Formats: sequence, C-alpha cells, structure tokens
Amino acid sequence: MSSFFVSWDRMVRGPDLESIPYHDRLAVSQPRNSSKVEFDHPLIEFEKATVNPSTNLVFSLIETVIINYSTKFINKLKTQRYNVVIPLTIFDKAAFDLHVAVLYAFKPPMPSNEVLKDALSKVLVYYPHLAGRFITDDLGRTCILLNNAGVRITETYIPSTLAEQLPFNPSKDVSHLLPPVEGVEKLFQIQLNRYACGGLVIGETSHHRVADGQSMSSFFVAWARMVRGLDIETLPYHDRFLVSQPRNQPKIEFDHPSIEFKKTTVNPETTPVFSSIETLIINYSTEFINKLKSKVVGENCNPHKRYSTFECLLSHAWKKVTQARGLDLEESTQVRVAVNGRARIKPAVPMEYFGNLVLWAYPTLK
Repeated sequence: MSSFFVSWDRMVRGPDLESIPYHDRLAVSQPRNSSKVEFDHPLIEFEKATVNPSTNLVFSLIETVIINYSTKFINKLKTQRYNVVIPLTIFDKAAFDLHVAVLYAFKPPMPSNEVLKDALSKVLVYYPHLAGRFITDDLGRTCILLNNAGVRITETYIPSTLAEQLPFNPSKDVSHLLPPVEGVEKLFQIQLNRYACGGLVIGETSHHRVADGQSMSSFFVAWARMVRGLDIETLPYHDRFLVSQPRNQPKIEFDHPSIEFKKTTVNPETTPVFSSIETLIINYSTEFINKLKSKVVGENCNPHKRYSTFECLLSHAWKKVTQARGLDLEESTQVRVAVNGRARIKPAVPMEYFGNLVLWAYPTLK
C-alpha cells in the first residue's frame, strides 16, 4: 500500500511511475520442493475466532451488511416516505442523546438469519426513521432524513449453548453481543448472535432521539409478525408535527429547562459510567399486595382515590431502601419514574405513535 500511495503521488505530479508493481502471485506462493512444516501457521495467522478478554468466550464474526427497506414491499405504504426531512420534536430533544443497547435471548428452535433479515427489510418500510440518518437543516435543527441509508446487521457464531451463558448478569461484559456505538451514524443496528444449540441472542442499538422504549417494543412486535408471515396488527403513527404543537396561548407551568434539558456536569474521564449492579428478584404474594393497597388507601384522606399496584409497590420498596440506608429523617430522597405521555397529553396520542413521548417524573420523599 505504501508503494501504491507513492505511485499515486507521482501521477498527481505528472511523471510516470518509477517502478511498475510486480503481480505474479503464483511465483511467490510456490511450496518447497520437499514439504517441510516448521511453524503452526493455521493456529496463528489463519485463526478466525475472536476472544472476549473479560469472559474468555470465543466467538466468530460471520458477516456485517447494511440492510435497506424493501423497495418491492414499499407499495404497501399509502404514501412513499423517501428523502423526507423530519425535525426532532421537543420530546425527542428531551431524550438522551445516545444509543440504547438491548439484548433479546431466544431458546431454539429459531428461524434462520436469512428469514430474519428478509422480514427486517419488509418491516422497515413501516419504520423508515430507523433506516434514516441525522442531518442539520438550514435552521440549525437536528432532523431525521428518511433516505433509506439502511441499518447495520452483524452476524456472529458462538460455539457454546445459550443455556451455558444465561442468565446474563447486568455487571458482566456482554459487549461482544452488541454492535459498536462509538462514532456510528446508523440510527439502528442489529447483531444476530447464533449459538451452537440453535439459540439466538439479538443485540440491538437504537438512538434514543429517534424512538422511546414503547416505540421500539412496537417495532420488535411488528418484526416478529413479519418473521411469522403475518401482517402488522396495528400500523405505527408517524405524525410528529401533530403531537408537538404548543398551546394556543403559551403557558409555562413547570421548570423543564432545569429537569429534562439540564446539562450534565459529570466528567466521564473522572467519573465511572458503570457501577457494580446486583440483580435482586423479589416475589410479592397477592395477599401481601392487597394488604399493602388497603393500608395505602386507609392512610390517605381520600378513601375513594385509586392507587395502582405499581404505585403501592414502588412506595413500599422506596421506603424500605431509604430506611436501610440509614438517612437522616429530614433528608429528602428522589426516585425517577418513566411515564408514558401518550394517553396523558390532551388530546391523547395513539399508543402506536413512533417517536418519543415517555417522560420522567421525579417524586420526592422525606
């Protein structure tokens, strides 16, 4: 390659090449007259497998391709969405500016990778944002360009059974099962990790400012239906302009700039991004939950107010964790709760809305 760039440089300057490249590969690859094996080349230079240093797990990269949505399948849409520019809504901008990574594990038997990729190319017709790219428009706004630039698909093979690897520990390094996210312009990536038993782990990354968890869950259900040869049960709702209209008379009620749009002061170079996580599963009996809900209703002034199971269990766990921490009675603690705004904003938005409408609630307790 050095010789090539020297030749290119000479061509730029005008003169001929100083020396012509030698291309007789057959001459340089002739074996010895009498076979003699001195070194274990197959084990060194020709080893294809990769080892994850944190787990000592061997895995092989099979293929990496870019998949676009099917042009043959696009006539299923009422209107074609190509090279359309979609500005991010205020709810999109409130989402984290990062790729969210998720793992889905499936026991065998599972459809082949080709079946999964074919179904993906079809379902992306209905979710063109995932195959688009971020751009900046003339007004300086970040937008999604629906240009069908595609999603990255990586296929790997792991010579062990899925049962040997499950369950995945949250603090365990599972990066080898996920697509890379550093410097990636793709808004959506898939990694198909096939195990020797036929099991499959799908690692996916999607940019949070394109879609929230509700939206991505709907997408994966739609993809699964396509894999099975079924039509999508409910089509996604894509009118981002309608859901982001401000009030006719502007009204400021909450301090959003210091909550949803507060800039972090954490220095990633000095503050660790991840901490050790311990997974704890607690099972509550129906009897305990009913007693807890009765107690909550009895301790509040309005006996007719309904409290959900989620609210009661969250309060219970929150209080117990706070007591275990031994905090001062006057010290406040806060929990962050994800709230789906689709049914809560007025007028309500269909649950099939594809974008960001899951917001944060920050209840505080002493």
